[in-house]
Amino acid sequence: MFAGNWTALVFVDDQATPEQYDALDAILSRRAGGPWERMARFRAGEAPQSCKRAAFTFNKSDRSLNLEVADIVSLQVDAIRGADRDEPVTISNLYNVIHGPEHVIARSQLALDAGGLKWVTSGTHGLYSRFRRSNRNPQPIWEAHMRFKAKPLRSVMFVPGNREDWMRKAHQYGPDALILDLEDSVPEDEKEKARSLVTGMVDELGSAGQTLFVRVNRLETGLTGFDLEAVTSPYLYGILLPKVERPEDVVEVDTLLRFFERKAGMAIGSICIDPALETAHGIRQAYDIAMASDRVAHMGGSGGKGGDTARSIGFQWTPEGMETLFIKSKVLVDSRSAGIEFPISGGWFDIHDLDGLRDLANQLKQLGYTGMHLIHPSHVPVVNDVFTPGPEQIAHWKGLLKAMEEQRQAGSAVVTYAGDMVDIAHEETARTMLEMVRQWGINTEAAAD
Repeated sequence: MFAGNWTALVFVDDQATPEQYDALDAILSRRAGGPWERMARFRAGEAPQSCKRAAFTFNKSDRSLNLEVADIVSLQVDAIRGADRDEPVTISNLYNVIHGPEHVIARSQLALDAGGLKWVTSGTHGLYSRFRRSNRNPQPIWEAHMRFKAKPLRSVMFVPGNREDWMRKAHQYGPDALILDLEDSVPEDEKEKARSLVTGMVDELGSAGQTLFVRVNRLETGLTGFDLEAVTSPYLYGILLPKVERPEDVVEVDTLLRFFERKAGMAIGSICIDPALETAHGIRQAYDIAMASDRVAHMGGSGGKGGDTARSIGFQWTPEGMETLFIKSKVLVDSRSAGIEFPISGGWFDIHDLDGLRDLANQLKQLGYTGMHLIHPSHVPVVNDVFTPGPEQIAHWKGLLKAMEEQRQAGSAVVTYAGDMVDIAHEETARTMLEMVRQWGINTEAAAD
């Protein structure tokens, strides 16, 4: 009946802005690029479609909804009444990002009259709900779905979640953030105790201004949901999700966080995710994992001595780290490509060899990482020192900005500074680095120009 070469046409409300129309047309016609590329991926394998502006007319009552599109399409939706013959039957706990939380069970009839083609179809039941409609002068869509605004973190230190005294004093060692651990450092018979302690510490330490992650138990344990429900709080910065192997792992935790954030009265998306890639499967899919949720704010590749990554891949660990250089580089590029501004690595387990730690930190900094996960307080000052630009570097960036501004006043965008030819790209890098330093509380004005 429907054989043949059909042309798909999508009607767009004539009240849509030019930006909205152009974006939708780009996605449906497969011309998507830039900020629309991620949305267009969902149409892989589908035939291209074209868009056409048309007048949309809505008529709505308590129990019915009618939509007319350019005298061609007519959709009539009638709510099914409940046993009391008055109120409609609803589902109130169904949620997605397009519709509101309350859905009405309804029957519908769709009529199409397009010249030689007439078609009427009816549905015995379905769902409809209030659309989350934008105003008539909306922000661009890609600004409405921005990636989590991450903090630049140099040192992120693990603390066992079953050691209340350790958690309470850990901030004294100067890390930029703490990871209160519910996973590997906590024995099985102390999981519930640790969860209760960490819940209290999140509120206590977070309300005092400490940046906090919680490493939850991996999804396979069945404990992840209980962990997330307990620790979701306005004072929690992020979730460290262990042993992530596929994008669906991140999506599952994102969904759980949405539910618990809403339950706690928090804004959706308040808590970020740092997916730990500890297996060959996870490392191979790093980019897709990073793109699975806008909550993914930090990510990195690492490979410590005798850890999960070494067991999965089979490399022979050395202090120089050349055997894991590809892993660290590959995940770094995937992270940056996905828009992660502050990637974090790690993988140093020796608490005595601080020179080896410094060498690894320098290697990671040279590759493009901005911080490390750490397992011991003695590691914190070493890593902070490596990832903190010195006064000379800060002065260099400030001088570059000044030189570029002076050259711009003279009508040029290129200048020779400190022996190098620099342009707008170098200027943007200098601005980014100075802003990152300021977020660490370092006074950039103290550096000499």
